[in-house]
Amino acid sequence: MEKALEIQKVSQMFRTGFWMKPVLILKEVEFSVPTGSVFGFLGANGAGKTTLIHLIMGLRKPTSGQVRVFGLDAVSREARSQVGYLPERPYFQEHLTGEGLLKYYGALSAMDLSELGDRIAQVLREVGMERARKTELRRYSKGMLQRIGIAQALLHSPPLLVLDEPMSGLDPLGRKEMRDLIHQLAASGRTIFMTSHVIPDVEAICDQVALIQGGRLIESGPLSQFKARGDLQDTLESLFQGEDRDGEARHGS
Repeated sequence: MEKALEIQKVSQMFRTGFWMKPVLILKEVEFSVPTGSVFGFLGANGAGKTTLIHLIMGLRKPTSGQVRVFGLDAVSREARSQVGYLPERPYFQEHLTGEGLLKYYGALSAMDLSELGDRIAQVLREVGMERARKTELRRYSKGMLQRIGIAQALLHSPPLLVLDEPMSGLDPLGRKEMRDLIHQLAASGRTIFMTSHVIPDVEAICDQVALIQGGRLIESGPLSQFKARGDLQDTLESLFQGEDRDGEARHGS
């Protein structure tokens, strides 16, 4: 099976504190994401999830190991063009409308301006935001901001979407709507890589999962194998107990 993403013995070290002491955040993490899958990357806050996402996005190179996107080094321009990204806490200019935001990101991506208008209309339909295209972002709910964030991630038609805690802060209805949207995006042929620490969301959306604790990969594979054992809840609870929830943020990731 073709691999959309390959994480090959990746370690990441940061230096921190007055003495710039080296701290290892990721420790020989290795797994792959099949093309067309919805892949859940699970772990407590501080486990290393966001650090790995930064490596996938090519924002930095790993200390050792390699990250490959559709066979390409993640830091290459070709690899970055294959990925759309929604951060956990995106910052959007509140004075812009939804349509204005997408025009801004389209210009940053050097998209063909003659085609950008049609593409904006298409992604707004895809995420169910046509009616709010002329509304300023300051008037958007949390769920609407998540949807327009996914719209900007889709704008350049990437085959891989990386969503960092896409349901964070949403109410129950918003979570259901986001789950439905992710199902829809996956059905269109895209590969979805998403982080989460909420087990019901993962069970409702994902077909593959990887579990991380303290920067180390615990296990990865089809969700069905965890369900067959009936131990996903117990495994996640054990991962979260005693996890250093401030570690990742402390080291700048």
